[in-house]
Amino acid sequence: MKIIENAKIAENEWLKLKVEDQARIKKYFHLRPTNRGITLVTTLPFMPMRSINISNAGHLNKILTGIASDYGKITQTDEIAAKNHLTSTYSFPLRKTAAIREENSQAVFINTMNEDVNLMVNLSSKKNIIFIASEFIFEQGKNRIDIIGYNQSDLYFFEFKKERTTKVDQLENYLIYYNSKLSILKDILKVYPINPVPKFNNIIGVMVMKYSENSHERLQWKALAAKHHIEILFMKESLTFYKV
Repeated sequence: MKIIENAKIAENEWLKLKVEDQARIKKYFHLRPTNRGITLVTTLPFMPMRSINISNAGHLNKILTGIASDYGKITQTDEIAAKNHLTSTYSFPLRKTAAIREENSQAVFINTMNEDVNLMVNLSSKKNIIFIASEFIFEQGKNRIDIIGYNQSDLYFFEFKKERTTKVDQLENYLIYYNSKLSILKDILKVYPINPVPKFNNIIGVMVMKYSENSHERLQWKALAAKHHIEILFMKESLTFYKV
């Protein structure tokens, strides 16, 4: 499959970078190989989940080394200047509207999940769940996974919903589909750029929805989770602090 070839190209170019450059870039960027090519996605707070398409290995190397060199400009205090730099220098597209979307939550989730002990505890994981991929799919259809995580043992498929919903069978169908395609899934993830997955045991589906004080303990949600063999998490807005 072309996605495997493109994943190998992306991982090869990624490994050419200095370790310190990798650490800087992956804080707010990740690579998404597809059957059509390679996409570079940003999770910067002011440009959540915006992306550009990469044409070939040379182009990818140029973009990655450029972002490493320009990291100070991209993460500067002046977000307008940073946004302008990303759009003018690297052609990252702006949103047409400033409406709140699922993408906002996805970007925050990706930026924090690697060190999120609360996430690990709520999903009964013994190790942190690290980010692997976003908008993952390898065949045409309706089986696009919002976010894939990995805890050195199991895969986690996270499906985000902007509001609360009882329609969780979609995620169960994803689990059925990908469990029937395990060989292909494993071959792709073994060579996936930045955080490849050498092996995994199970795929755990997690529906992530907006938190409500009145819905958190309802038996309805626990029954839904059990019926569809998934986990359901309610996401609550919070802040992360860094001392100067």
